Amino acid sequence: FIEARFIGAGVSNRALMAAYTIGLGKIVELARAVPTNSEFYIHGVDKLSGLVRKLSCISCFVSFVPERIVGLVNKEERILKIAEKLELALQEAIEMVLSTPTS
Repeated sequence: FIEARFIGAGVSNRALMAAYTIGLGKIVELARAVPTNSEFYIHGVDKLSGLVRKLSCISCFVSFVPERIVGLVNKEERILKIAEKLELALQEAIEMVLSTPTS
């Protein structure tokens, strides 16, 4: 249970990284430039330090492995019946993560 609750973090972190990629920082700047805008929702972006963004980026990739396995197990709970499929999916997910460029 403890590990499974982090599986959804990959999806959220991929959305966060996509937002940064398409200009979240600039949107926040524009919103702050308008004096009548409230900081109520905007100030949360300030908590996304470089370390938090780095860890979010790492989560984007490493979460593919458990997401893939849990997705298969949710379809078929009899693990022995799908053991070969799970092993293949695990290997493919790990290879995808390892083949991602690091720079």
